[in-house]
Amino acid sequence: MMSKKFVIVAGIILVVLAAAGYWLFGSKLWPGRQEQEQELGDEVSVLLATLEQEADIGFSKAKLLEFNWNASAEGKIKTVVISGRGFEIYDVSGEEQARIDSFFYDKGFEVDLYNIAAGTVSGAVGYKKDNLVCVVSGQIQLDESGLPLEGYKRDIQVKCGENNDSSEIIIPPSGD
Repeated sequence: MMSKKFVIVAGIILVVLAAAGYWLFGSKLWPGRQEQEQELGDEVSVLLATLEQEADIGFSKAKLLEFNWNASAEGKIKTVVISGRGFEIYDVSGEEQARIDSFFYDKGFEVDLYNIAAGTVSGAVGYKKDNLVCVVSGQIQLDESGLPLEGYKRDIQVKCGENNDSSEIIIPPSGD
């Protein structure tokens, strides 16, 4: 009969070997899983996937992009270029847009006053939480004569990224 110590040591060795094998060869055995982890591995990708699921809206496939984020620095407004991800959707109802906006509020994001824009047929709202920033912009669809289409359908873009110190800052020329 084997001793209890031998069985425990053999079990530990097997677990360590299995973990090392998975670490070394896991991506070759399950390549789709690695792609999914890479796709959802960062905070921005997870946030966008959660938005799509919780808002129950079928966005386009998320893609890499850059967008401008306005920030106050040294008493001036400066524009920071954010590298992130985003997607879009067309023919969105007002109720669907409200679900998008509610998502950010429910997740603890704050509206950033430096990233709000409003026009007669388009607008944008910037949301921030810790180092995550998002801009949700939309435009009401118009007919040939420039009037809103029935139902006030709109096209929406969602862009999110991490605002960190390595982002490029664009300093507008001063009029001094």
